Amino acid sequence: KMQLTEDLQILDSKDSYRLLSDEQRSHLEYCAHKLQRKHRLLAVVMKRQANIQYLHRVHLGDFYWLNCVLISKQTLRNLVRQESYKQRAVSFFYLGFSLARLLNLPNGTTFINSVCQLFEEWEYYFSGSAVQSVKYVLSRNSTSNYPQTLNINNRSSLQLLTTNEPINTSKSFRPPSLSRFNNTIVYEVLQCPHLSQSLDYLQVLLSLCEVLTQLYSKLSHPDSYTNKSLYDAIVKLDLRIKHHFINLVSKELTELSFRIMRRDLLDVRGSRSTINNNNESVNTNSTVTYFTNPAFNLDTIDKSDNY
Repeated sequence: KMQLTEDLQILDSKDSYRLLSDEQRSHLEYCAHKLQRKHRLLAVVMKRQANIQYLHRVHLGDFYWLNCVLISKQTLRNLVRQESYKQRAVSFFYLGFSLARLLNLPNGTTFINSVCQLFEEWEYYFSGSAVQSVKYVLSRNSTSNYPQTLNINNRSSLQLLTTNEPINTSKSFRPPSLSRFNNTIVYEVLQCPHLSQSLDYLQVLLSLCEVLTQLYSKLSHPDSYTNKSLYDAIVKLDLRIKHHFINLVSKELTELSFRIMRRDLLDVRGSRSTINNNNESVNTNSTVTYFTNPAFNLDTIDKSDNY
Protein backbone atom coordinates (compact mmCIF):
# COMPACT_ATOMS: atom_id res chain seq x y z
CA LYS A 1 0.00 0.00 0.00
CA MET A 2 2.88 2.39 0.77
CA GLN A 3 4.42 1.70 -2.61
CA LEU A 4 1.08 2.27 -4.36
CA THR A 5 0.62 5.56 -2.49
CA GLU A 6 4.06 6.75 -3.55
CA ASP A 7 3.36 5.76 -7.14
CA LEU A 8 0.11 7.73 -7.15
CA GLN A 9 1.86 10.78 -5.70
CA ILE A 10 4.31 10.64 -8.55
CA LEU A 11 1.41 10.31 -10.97
CA ASP A 12 -0.10 13.54 -9.62
CA SER A 13 3.00 15.45 -10.56
CA LYS A 14 2.92 16.21 -14.28
CA ASP A 15 6.59 17.09 -14.43
CA SER A 16 7.64 13.83 -12.81
CA TYR A 17 5.21 11.89 -14.96
CA ARG A 18 6.84 13.14 -18.15
CA LEU A 19 10.21 11.82 -16.98
CA LEU A 20 8.91 8.26 -16.56
CA SER A 21 9.34 5.58 -19.17
CA ASP A 22 6.36 4.08 -21.00
CA GLU A 23 6.54 0.95 -18.86
CA GLN A 24 6.47 2.97 -15.62
CA ARG A 25 3.55 5.03 -16.89
CA SER A 26 1.60 1.90 -17.74
CA HIS A 27 2.29 0.47 -14.30
CA LEU A 28 1.14 3.64 -12.53
CA GLU A 29 -2.01 3.88 -14.64
CA TYR A 30 -2.77 0.23 -13.92
CA CYS A 31 -2.38 0.82 -10.17
CA ALA A 32 -4.60 3.91 -10.32
CA HIS A 33 -7.35 2.08 -12.21
CA LYS A 34 -7.09 -0.89 -9.87
CA LEU A 35 -7.47 1.32 -6.82
CA GLN A 36 -10.42 3.08 -8.42
CA ARG A 37 -12.15 -0.23 -9.18
CA LYS A 38 -11.53 -1.40 -5.61
CA HIS A 39 -13.16 1.66 -4.06
CA ARG A 40 -16.15 1.48 -6.39
CA LEU A 41 -16.64 -2.24 -5.81
CA LEU A 42 -16.45 -1.97 -2.03
CA ALA A 43 -18.93 0.92 -2.12
CA VAL A 44 -21.36 -1.12 -4.22
CA VAL A 45 -21.03 -4.15 -1.94
CA MET A 46 -21.75 -2.09 1.18
CA LYS A 47 -24.69 -0.33 -0.47
CA ARG A 48 -26.31 -3.52 -1.77
CA GLN A 49 -25.90 -5.33 1.52
CA ALA A 50 -27.58 -2.42 3.30
CA ASN A 51 -30.43 -2.44 0.74
CA ILE A 52 -30.99 -6.18 1.06
CA GLN A 53 -30.85 -6.16 4.86
CA TYR A 54 -33.37 -3.32 4.91
CA LEU A 55 -35.78 -5.27 2.68
CA HIS A 56 -35.28 -8.29 4.92
CA ARG A 57 -36.27 -6.28 7.98
CA VAL A 58 -39.34 -4.78 6.31
CA HIS A 59 -40.66 -8.22 5.31
CA LEU A 60 -40.45 -9.40 8.90
CA GLY A 61 -43.43 -7.12 9.45
CA ASP A 62 -44.34 -4.23 11.79
CA PHE A 63 -41.67 -1.95 10.37
CA TYR A 64 -41.79 1.58 8.95
CA TRP A 65 -41.05 1.70 5.22
CA LEU A 66 -38.68 4.65 4.63
CA ASN A 67 -39.58 5.85 8.17
CA CYS A 68 -42.98 6.95 6.88
CA VAL A 69 -45.53 4.13 6.78
CA LEU A 70 -45.93 1.24 9.19
CA ILE A 71 -46.42 -2.02 7.27
CA SER A 72 -47.76 -4.82 9.43
CA LYS A 73 -47.17 -8.50 8.83
CA GLN A 74 -50.87 -9.06 8.16
CA THR A 75 -50.76 -6.41 5.44
CA LEU A 76 -47.90 -8.25 3.77
CA ARG A 77 -49.82 -11.52 4.06
CA ASN A 78 -52.83 -9.97 2.34
CA LEU A 79 -50.61 -8.56 -0.39
CA VAL A 80 -48.85 -11.81 -1.30
CA ARG A 81 -52.09 -13.78 -1.65
CA GLN A 82 -52.26 -12.69 -5.28
CA GLU A 83 -51.53 -15.32 -7.92
CA SER A 84 -48.53 -13.44 -9.32
CA TYR A 85 -46.68 -13.86 -6.04
CA LYS A 86 -47.02 -17.64 -6.17
CA GLN A 87 -45.07 -17.78 -9.43
CA ARG A 88 -42.50 -15.33 -8.11
CA ALA A 89 -42.03 -17.47 -5.01
CA VAL A 90 -41.03 -20.37 -7.26
CA SER A 91 -38.68 -18.11 -9.23
CA PHE A 92 -36.98 -16.76 -6.10
CA PHE A 93 -36.79 -20.24 -4.60
CA TYR A 94 -34.94 -21.68 -7.61
CA LEU A 95 -32.58 -18.71 -7.61
CA GLY A 96 -31.84 -18.90 -3.90
CA PHE A 97 -31.52 -22.68 -3.92
CA SER A 98 -29.02 -22.58 -6.79
CA LEU A 99 -27.07 -19.66 -5.32
CA ALA A 100 -26.74 -21.36 -1.94
CA ARG A 101 -24.88 -24.25 -3.60
CA LEU A 102 -22.43 -21.84 -5.19
CA LEU A 103 -21.48 -20.14 -1.91
CA ASN A 104 -19.20 -23.08 -1.11
CA LEU A 105 -17.02 -22.32 -4.14
CA PRO A 106 -13.70 -20.51 -3.62
CA ASN A 107 -13.71 -16.75 -4.12
CA GLY A 108 -12.55 -15.35 -7.43
CA THR A 109 -13.02 -16.25 -11.06
CA THR A 110 -14.57 -19.68 -10.55
CA PHE A 111 -17.28 -18.32 -8.28
CA ILE A 112 -18.16 -15.31 -10.46
CA ASN A 113 -18.24 -17.46 -13.61
CA SER A 114 -20.75 -19.79 -11.98
CA VAL A 115 -22.95 -17.00 -10.60
CA CYS A 116 -23.11 -15.21 -13.97
CA GLN A 117 -23.95 -18.50 -15.68
CA LEU A 118 -26.71 -19.10 -13.12
CA PHE A 119 -28.38 -15.76 -13.77
CA GLU A 120 -28.20 -16.33 -17.52
CA GLU A 121 -30.00 -19.66 -17.17
CA TRP A 122 -32.46 -18.36 -14.55
CA GLU A 123 -33.49 -15.44 -16.75
CA TYR A 124 -34.12 -17.78 -19.66
CA TYR A 125 -36.15 -20.23 -17.58
CA PHE A 126 -38.58 -17.58 -16.31
CA SER A 127 -38.68 -15.27 -19.35
CA GLY A 128 -41.46 -15.12 -21.93
CA SER A 129 -41.61 -17.13 -25.11
CA ALA A 130 -40.36 -14.23 -27.26
CA VAL A 131 -37.23 -13.73 -25.14
CA GLN A 132 -36.65 -17.47 -24.95
CA SER A 133 -36.77 -17.71 -28.75
CA VAL A 134 -34.05 -15.07 -29.11
CA LYS A 135 -31.86 -16.66 -26.44
CA TYR A 136 -32.36 -20.08 -28.01
CA VAL A 137 -31.01 -18.85 -31.34
CA LEU A 138 -27.95 -17.39 -29.61
CA SER A 139 -27.25 -20.56 -27.61
CA ARG A 140 -24.39 -22.90 -28.53
CA ASN A 141 -24.70 -26.54 -29.50
CA SER A 142 -23.62 -29.14 -26.99
CA THR A 143 -22.71 -32.77 -27.58
CA SER A 144 -23.76 -33.75 -24.09
CA ASN A 145 -26.77 -33.34 -21.86
CA TYR A 146 -24.33 -32.07 -19.22
CA PRO A 147 -22.32 -29.26 -20.91
CA GLN A 148 -20.22 -28.65 -17.78
CA THR A 149 -18.47 -31.99 -18.29
CA LEU A 150 -17.12 -31.14 -21.75
CA ASN A 151 -14.28 -28.86 -20.64
CA ILE A 152 -12.47 -29.74 -17.46
CA ASN A 153 -10.88 -26.29 -17.31
CA ASN A 154 -14.27 -24.61 -17.12
CA ARG A 155 -16.12 -26.95 -14.83
CA SER A 156 -19.30 -25.77 -13.16
CA SER A 157 -20.14 -25.46 -9.51
CA LEU A 158 -21.87 -28.86 -9.52
CA GLN A 159 -18.64 -30.62 -10.46
CA LEU A 160 -16.51 -28.58 -8.08
CA LEU A 161 -18.84 -29.40 -5.20
CA THR A 162 -19.04 -33.13 -5.90
CA THR A 163 -15.47 -34.01 -6.94
CA ASN A 164 -12.10 -33.94 -5.24
CA GLU A 165 -10.16 -32.99 -8.38
CA PRO A 166 -8.00 -29.84 -8.38
CA ILE A 167 -9.98 -26.67 -9.04
CA ASN A 168 -9.12 -24.56 -12.03
CA THR A 169 -7.47 -21.33 -10.90
CA SER A 170 -7.49 -19.58 -14.28
CA LYS A 171 -7.86 -15.80 -14.05
CA SER A 172 -9.82 -15.57 -17.31
CA PHE A 173 -13.52 -14.77 -17.19
CA ARG A 174 -15.84 -16.94 -19.26
CA PRO A 175 -18.90 -15.01 -20.51
CA PRO A 176 -22.13 -16.87 -19.68
CA SER A 177 -23.95 -18.60 -22.51
CA LEU A 178 -26.76 -21.12 -22.88
CA SER A 179 -26.25 -24.62 -24.27
CA ARG A 180 -28.71 -26.76 -26.20
CA PHE A 181 -28.72 -30.50 -26.68
CA ASN A 182 -31.16 -32.20 -29.09
CA ASN A 183 -32.93 -28.85 -29.63
CA THR A 184 -33.47 -28.42 -25.88
CA ILE A 185 -31.79 -25.94 -23.57
CA VAL A 186 -29.76 -27.74 -20.89
CA TYR A 187 -28.79 -26.07 -17.62
CA GLU A 188 -25.30 -26.09 -16.22
CA VAL A 189 -25.83 -24.41 -12.85
CA LEU A 190 -29.56 -23.77 -12.38
CA GLN A 191 -31.29 -26.25 -10.07
CA CYS A 192 -35.05 -26.78 -10.51
CA PRO A 193 -36.23 -29.37 -7.96
CA HIS A 194 -39.80 -30.63 -7.97
CA LEU A 195 -42.11 -28.78 -5.58
CA SER A 196 -44.90 -30.89 -4.13
CA GLN A 197 -46.65 -27.96 -2.40
CA SER A 198 -46.98 -24.22 -2.68
CA LEU A 199 -44.29 -21.98 -1.22
CA ASP A 200 -44.54 -19.21 1.35
CA TYR A 201 -43.47 -16.11 -0.57
CA LEU A 202 -42.38 -14.18 2.51
CA GLN A 203 -40.26 -17.03 3.82
CA VAL A 204 -38.66 -17.54 0.41
CA LEU A 205 -37.88 -13.83 0.10
CA LEU A 206 -36.32 -13.68 3.57
CA SER A 207 -34.10 -16.66 2.76
CA LEU A 208 -33.09 -15.15 -0.58
CA CYS A 209 -32.08 -11.93 1.20
CA GLU A 210 -29.70 -13.90 3.41
CA VAL A 211 -28.18 -15.70 0.42
CA LEU A 212 -27.71 -12.46 -1.55
CA THR A 213 -26.01 -10.83 1.44
CA GLN A 214 -23.46 -13.65 1.52
CA LEU A 215 -23.08 -13.41 -2.25
CA TYR A 216 -22.01 -9.76 -2.08
CA SER A 217 -19.56 -10.59 0.70
CA LYS A 218 -17.76 -12.96 -1.66
CA LEU A 219 -17.66 -10.37 -4.47
CA SER A 220 -15.14 -8.19 -2.61
CA HIS A 221 -12.29 -10.65 -3.29
CA PRO A 222 -9.06 -9.01 -4.61
CA ASP A 223 -9.42 -10.82 -7.95
CA SER A 224 -12.73 -8.98 -8.43
CA TYR A 225 -11.05 -5.60 -8.91
CA THR A 226 -7.60 -6.71 -10.07
CA ASN A 227 -9.01 -8.35 -13.19
CA LYS A 228 -10.85 -5.76 -15.29
CA SER A 229 -12.97 -8.33 -17.16
CA LEU A 230 -14.01 -9.83 -13.84
CA TYR A 231 -14.85 -6.39 -12.48
CA ASP A 232 -17.01 -5.61 -15.53
CA ALA A 233 -18.82 -8.94 -15.06
CA ILE A 234 -19.59 -8.05 -11.43
CA VAL A 235 -20.99 -4.67 -12.50
CA LYS A 236 -23.37 -6.39 -14.93
CA LEU A 237 -24.27 -8.97 -12.30
CA ASP A 238 -25.10 -6.21 -9.82
CA LEU A 239 -27.39 -4.58 -12.38
CA ARG A 240 -29.25 -7.88 -12.80
CA ILE A 241 -29.76 -8.31 -9.07
CA LYS A 242 -30.88 -4.71 -8.75
CA HIS A 243 -33.36 -5.08 -11.63
CA HIS A 244 -34.84 -8.47 -10.76
CA PHE A 245 -34.92 -8.16 -6.98
CA ILE A 246 -34.14 -4.86 -5.26
CA ASN A 247 -36.01 -2.49 -7.60
CA LEU A 248 -38.93 -4.88 -8.02
CA VAL A 249 -39.54 -5.42 -4.30
CA SER A 250 -38.88 -1.77 -3.39
CA LYS A 251 -41.36 -0.52 -5.98
CA GLU A 252 -44.12 -2.76 -4.65
CA LEU A 253 -43.49 -1.69 -1.05
CA THR A 254 -43.62 1.96 -2.11
CA GLU A 255 -46.93 1.44 -3.92
CA LEU A 256 -48.30 -0.37 -0.88
CA SER A 257 -47.25 2.52 1.35
CA PHE A 258 -49.06 5.01 -0.89
CA ARG A 259 -52.24 2.95 -0.66
CA ILE A 260 -52.01 2.85 3.13
CA MET A 261 -51.50 6.63 3.31
CA ARG A 262 -54.43 7.29 0.97
CA ARG A 263 -56.65 5.05 3.08
CA ASP A 264 -55.72 6.81 6.31
CA LEU A 265 -56.19 10.25 4.74
CA LEU A 266 -59.64 9.23 3.51
CA ASP A 267 -60.49 8.03 7.01
CA VAL A 268 -59.38 11.40 8.43
CA ARG A 269 -61.45 13.26 5.84
CA GLY A 270 -64.44 11.09 6.59
CA SER A 271 -64.21 11.77 10.31
CA ARG A 272 -63.84 15.50 9.71
CA SER A 273 -66.81 15.45 7.37
CA THR A 274 -68.92 13.83 10.07
CA ILE A 275 -67.92 16.48 12.60
CA ASN A 276 -68.67 19.29 10.16
CA ASN A 277 -72.06 17.82 9.31
CA ASN A 278 -72.93 17.82 13.00
CA ASN A 279 -71.86 21.43 13.25
CA GLU A 280 -74.03 22.37 10.28
CA SER A 281 -77.12 21.40 12.21
CA VAL A 282 -76.15 24.04 14.77
CA ASN A 283 -74.62 26.64 12.45
CA THR A 284 -76.14 26.64 8.97
CA ASN A 285 -73.64 29.27 7.74
CA SER A 286 -70.66 26.82 7.78
CA THR A 287 -70.52 24.62 4.69
CA VAL A 288 -67.61 22.29 3.92
CA THR A 289 -67.49 19.86 0.98
CA TYR A 290 -65.13 16.85 0.78
CA PHE A 291 -64.51 14.67 -2.24
CA THR A 292 -63.64 10.98 -2.19
CA ASN A 293 -62.74 8.55 -4.91
CA PRO A 294 -65.36 5.76 -5.06
CA ALA A 295 -63.11 3.66 -7.28
CA PHE A 296 -60.46 3.42 -4.60
CA ASN A 297 -60.59 -0.03 -2.96
CA LEU A 298 -58.69 -0.73 0.25
CA ASP A 299 -60.49 -3.87 1.42
CA THR A 300 -57.29 -5.90 1.39
CA ILE A 301 -55.32 -3.42 3.55
CA ASP A 302 -55.05 -4.06 7.27
CA LYS A 303 -56.76 -1.31 9.27
CA SER A 304 -54.09 -1.46 11.98
CA ASP A 305 -51.51 0.32 9.79
CA ASN A 306 -50.44 3.79 10.83
CA TYR A 307 -48.10 6.35 9.33
